[in-house]
Amino acid sequence: MKQKDSNLALLGGGLFTAFLASLCCLGPFVLLTLGIGGAWVANLRILEDYRYLLMLFTALLLGWAYKGVFLNKETGECSAEQICARPAVKKSYKIGFWLVLLGVGLLFASPELAPFFY
Repeated sequence: MKQKDSNLALLGGGLFTAFLASLCCLGPFVLLTLGIGGAWVANLRILEDYRYLLMLFTALLLGWAYKGVFLNKETGECSAEQICARPAVKKSYKIGFWLVLLGVGLLFASPELAPFFY
């Protein structure tokens, strides 16, 4: 897998697992806000048992993505003729990483922040 594809896959995986980790608490809030209700919405609470495992998996994926985005010059995975050697591309990877990290932080904090919106 190319370096670019690897970094994007890791960032996407980290964002997806963060979404899954917050689904137990954020899911019912979003559904109720949209007017969708019912007893089955409470079944999303079953995912709360897996929340910390998914958070750990998210942290591992984001750590691996950090290594690929910020530390790849030490590993030599990006040669001068590859697109990842361009400064504009490097900058966009770094900005994308921080945006994903911000989104993950908001998703992780959603159970604690949700009561303020009810």
